[in-house]
Amino acid sequence: MVEKLRYSVLLAVLLCLLSCGKDYPEKGRATLIRFSPEVEATVKSMIDNDADLRKACTPVADGGEGKAIAVWADMVDAKNKETRDVFNGVNLRWQERTDGGGHEDNPSDDETANRSKWNTFDAEGHPGDVAWRQDETYYFRAYYPAGIELKGNTSARVFIAEYNTEVLQEDLMTAYTKVETTTSNLGSHVPLKFRHMLSAVQFTYCFKYDFEASDKLTSMWIENTKGAGSFTDYGFIACGDGTDTDTGMEKIRWYDVYSPQGVKMYEWKAEGDGIPFDNKGTIATAYQANAAGDTGHIFTDSGNYIYVIPQQIKPGTRICFTTAGGGDSVFSVDFPTTFTGPTGASTDEFEAGYRYKFDLVITKLSIDVLITIKPWNELTSSYTIEF
Repeated sequence: MVEKLRYSVLLAVLLCLLSCGKDYPEKGRATLIRFSPEVEATVKSMIDNDADLRKACTPVADGGEGKAIAVWADMVDAKNKETRDVFNGVNLRWQERTDGGGHEDNPSDDETANRSKWNTFDAEGHPGDVAWRQDETYYFRAYYPAGIELKGNTSARVFIAEYNTEVLQEDLMTAYTKVETTTSNLGSHVPLKFRHMLSAVQFTYCFKYDFEASDKLTSMWIENTKGAGSFTDYGFIACGDGTDTDTGMEKIRWYDVYSPQGVKMYEWKAEGDGIPFDNKGTIATAYQANAAGDTGHIFTDSGNYIYVIPQQIKPGTRICFTTAGGGDSVFSVDFPTTFTGPTGASTDEFEAGYRYKFDLVITKLSIDVLITIKPWNELTSSYTIEF
């Protein structure tokens, strides 16, 4: 892949918001800190159910996928002295096991019993608990997946992460909570209301109803025909603006690093004959795995959607594809730059927490693009995830 635009200037702008270093205190001996992650009712998820999230938070050796929810915590005392990264890389993992290995799908309805099935682990994988320190104010940033790369002098006030959707196709989520130990019930769980940071896009192909034709989709990708400012698959996310207000802490900003002209982004290629489509209700869905296998497996695990960076769609980006009938010919259509957004108003931006379906309707003379926008599937739950 062509080397991405250097981002030293971008990081310098972000890091100028921050000034404090790390000063790790001794662990307190007070009440243990417990968390309750949840997804806000207005936010949707590509994760279908809690069992999938628990599996993702289960180490590979125990039948899981090796992911975890990570928690970053900063602490400020009465004299406004800040201590950063109090937990120093603590991850939260689901520890319940079935007799045959793997994760448990039917946890108890008893909150105390469920709580014991989650454990905290440090960056080296050692289990342990973390306790409250009295007379402090805590700022918590939780994020999933735990393996994302944090940049520079990250803090809870300005949480900076690097994200490349060509490498990591995960449902990126973050949560923020502030707890003042002098006024809060430290025996209660700390609520972590996760927000979704990415958009989801799906591409489908069919022939127009009055066009008698059938074919097979063999490859698909997105590319820029212009330079800076075009579509990107890579960027930095900054959560918080450095202030101590809830509004400032919840502010989310994406900083794009553009992909150069001609680079194939999200490339998928069928190794077999391709996926058939026609005008009789058979639709080829890009990033769909077929029986013969395909290259680009990273894009086929989320219901044929790909996760993309929320961004403005500018002129100069096109959708490219090949078919079995077309041989080596590359067909393309310009990415729509103006469409009706989630609120019903005209927009040119992808928004986090929404899924965008692009239907490419092929006629004898052109390719029409129809866009449908919906919230992500709701995260269904029969119990509360707490640990």
